[in-house]
Amino acid sequence: MSEAELKPLAAKVNKCVSVRVDCDFRLAWFERRSIEEKVKALESRIKDFEYFLKDHRSQDDINLSVIREYEDQCSLCGDKWEIYKDEVGKPSCASCGADIA
Repeated sequence: MSEAELKPLAAKVNKCVSVRVDCDFRLAWFERRSIEEKVKALESRIKDFEYFLKDHRSQDDINLSVIREYEDQCSLCGDKWEIYKDEVGKPSCASCGADIA
């Protein structure tokens, strides 16, 4: 077997690269306010929400979501998936140079 046959091939994989929790306070009047009023309203709601987390009282107007951010990556090096093509058009990973499966 030649060295080229033993060399691992790169493939595009979609991996979760970030996760966060998004908290949506449904304030009906919120959109009609200035940015300063919005900041004050959200700060007040955050205080209420922190209190809720401590005492478990009902907060039906709060919606929590887990937000995942995905990115296509090289299966070998883990860098962002970008294809490099040489002068003859042979594709490889732009980061690690591995041939693509």
